[in-house]
Formats: sequence, C-alpha cells, structure tokens
Amino acid sequence: MKSVTKNTLRSAAVCICLTAPLATAQSSAGPVLWQDVRAGMTEAELRALHSSVVPSEQGVLVENNVVVAGMAFNAYFKMVAGRLQHVQLQSSSANSR
Repeated sequence: MKSVTKNTLRSAAVCICLTAPLATAQSSAGPVLWQDVRAGMTEAELRALHSSVVPSEQGVLVENNVVVAGMAFNAYFKMVAGRLQHVQLQSSSANSR
C-alpha cells in the first residue's frame, strides 16, 4: 500500500457523493441529500430552489461554483425516472490543510 503525500492530496480531485436508496428516491419528501435538496424531488422542484442549475455534458444537472466550507465545488444532480436520486459535489482543487 502506497502512502499518501501532501502533494498528492493537494493535486487530488475532491468528490463527495450523497445518494439515497432508489426506493426512498421515489418519495417526493425523501431524506435531505445536501443543503435544501431532498431525494425524490422533481427537476421543477430542484430548479425552484436552485435556479442556476443547468444540464451538463454528463447528462445530469449541474450548479457551478457552490461554496462549501470556503471551497468552490460543482454540484451534480442525477435524476432517475424523473426524481432526484444522487448529489455529487466535485472540486479539482483539493486543500490539504
């Protein structure tokens, strides 16, 4: 097993994935996945809360440059059968502090 150095951590991409089980995602009042976003929301409900959400190249919805703990992330929202199932926060600039 290789040891992880601070330089590796600085250059690594940070990715936080928040997922609800598919059965829960079918409910319109599912668990909170991130901030005010709940599993099972429709795209219209998501856009009502986050008007800057746009389609991404990966086929999911994305909100760019959201700040979490002082660090910028892109928030990716995956819809399954018209309902929100998965939120992924991703940043290419990791901070090892």
